[in-house]
This record gives sequence, C-alpha cells and structure tokens, in this order.
Amino acid sequence: MKAAVLAMAGLAALSVGARADDRIWLGLDYESGASLVYGVPESDDAPIAFVCELPARELIMDLSLGEAFQPRSGKVNVKITAPPTTDSLALGGEVQVSEEIGDVILEARGRLTPQLSNMLAKGKELIIAIGEEKRTFPLTGASEAMRPLSSACGEPK
Repeated sequence: MKAAVLAMAGLAALSVGARADDRIWLGLDYESGASLVYGVPESDDAPIAFVCELPARELIMDLSLGEAFQPRSGKVNVKITAPPTTDSLALGGEVQVSEEIGDVILEARGRLTPQLSNMLAKGKELIIAIGEEKRTFPLTGASEAMRPLSSACGEPK
C-alpha cells in the first residue's frame, strides 16, 4: 500500500483550486516515480491511483472499494476496460482492509502496457471489474494527466 500513500501525499500537496466535490485526473512526478491519480486536489479523496515505482518501472494500481466490499481479503482477478476502445487488461490483485480508513483496498501490479496507455488516453470511462463488482471512472482529462506516468514507466521506444 506504499503506492497509495505516495499518491495521496502528492495529491494533497497540489493546489489546483477545484471545488471539494470535483474529482479530476492528476499526473504527479516525484523522485522515485510518477503517478496518475483520480481525486480531489488538496484532500485524501482519491479512489483510484496508478503509481509507477522506479527503477523497477512496476505499475501499481490502488483502488478503494469501500467498507462493504466482499471479499475483505485475499487474491482476486481484475479486468480493466475503457469503452469505446476494444483493449482490455487482466491483472491479478489482492484486497485487504486499510487500517487507516477501514475501506477494502485493491492493489494490482503489472506494467504500463500499450493497451492500458491506449485505454487511459482514448477511453471515455475506465471500468475496473473484480468478479461481478464494477467500478467506473470518467476519463476526461486522463490523457493529458498521464504524461508523467507515461514518461517514467511507459513502454521503451
């Protein structure tokens, strides 16, 4: 969950002037990597974050699933889609209860693949499916905000 802590710290440090109820996509660059976070600036309201840790270039997706999500711990299969793109990405993940906030948090690890980059850049909404459960996030602004993440952890050219 170190990735979520880094992403939240970067999000809280921003001053973008958004209203407290407006979530936006933010690209953050820092010494040990980069992140793409969907949340409210200057708050800890960030339900999803993609974090790339250097030098390994490993991508970590953290997703808050709420207090009632079941199962509350263990391994899960995750499928990411972003219509109207036809790309999809399957990842293995793990859920556990956050001691700080009490929510069930999903952590999935992988790479920033061309498919995921395409979904974030060209999709209208990001859909994260864990079994029958789905979480959906609008992708407005994600394409521009993902530059730090792409630069740090995108596929080598």
